[in-house]
Amino acid sequence: MVRRSGKRHDGLNLIPWQGVKSLVLNVTVVSTLTQSYVDRAATGVGVVVECAAERKSVKCRNLPISLILQPVAVENLGAFSSSSSDFISTLGFKIRSLCLAKK
Repeated sequence: MVRRSGKRHDGLNLIPWQGVKSLVLNVTVVSTLTQSYVDRAATGVGVVVECAAERKSVKCRNLPISLILQPVAVENLGAFSSSSSDFISTLGFKIRSLCLAKK
């Protein structure tokens, strides 16, 4: 899947993620230590990463409805965006469920 900018997304899950919709991953790592983020980062933990996740969502809003965008945004010092944390928890649950079902 290629965006209008010509850049590719970081991943496309060919196995349906939700119903018949495939999952598109778009990963961003932001540095809270760069000059452009220092003031915003000083206002609270995770502020910069939430902004980065929102920017990714806006950039990719024209994806086909057959796809689900999951921005995975992480700060270099460890904070994950709330949607990234939720996604990783859901992914872990699905993997655990599949592993237990195979036993």
